[in-house]
Amino acid sequence: MKKVSLFSLVLLLCISFVTGVSAESQGNLSVKELAEVNKVLEELRVEVNEKLANGETEFIVKDTIFDTNGEVSLNIKQLIGNKNKTRNNSEPIRSEDFSVTLEYDGIGFDFSHTLYGTWSYDSSTYTIISSSANSSLSGPFYKKSHDTWTVKGTDAVHNVYSNGYFDPLYNPVVQYVTDFHVRVNATGTWTIERAEIGT
Repeated sequence: MKKVSLFSLVLLLCISFVTGVSAESQGNLSVKELAEVNKVLEELRVEVNEKLANGETEFIVKDTIFDTNGEVSLNIKQLIGNKNKTRNNSEPIRSEDFSVTLEYDGIGFDFSHTLYGTWSYDSSTYTIISSSANSSLSGPFYKKSHDTWTVKGTDAVHNVYSNGYFDPLYNPVVQYVTDFHVRVNATGTWTIERAEIGT
């Protein structure tokens, strides 16, 4: 009876030790750390939209996450195939593109999610004709997948959504989810409405 009780006590101590290990020591982001990451991402999102409104097309904004000693960034680019395209401003039918990469570098292993898309519109009627989008994910220590789609909001606005799923190979219990919402307009402009990381 005493042997059984001793075994139970040791088992309980082992369980308490394992469950007491912090998320950071396991290479995972805690709820508090994720909140700090998303607070910084929101500040970066606002900065990106300000730069886009001022006509900037290619730039990187980034900041340090003090709680994790990590870094997050948003990288804005034009699509490679359209960098040198010529626009005839006398033609009402026009096309635009966007590319935004959310990159995390901190606890655990680095990963990134690039959302890119194109849309065409009639500048004389401020009507979007079509829009499309796709995503690419990187991070060698993760199993990766994504859902990316576009939704018509109004004739002049289309919404682009994307969720990236990162399953760490070192810890199959945890999953990080990047969450994008981009709005493209019939004025040829676009904005980031949401850029977050969750679990």
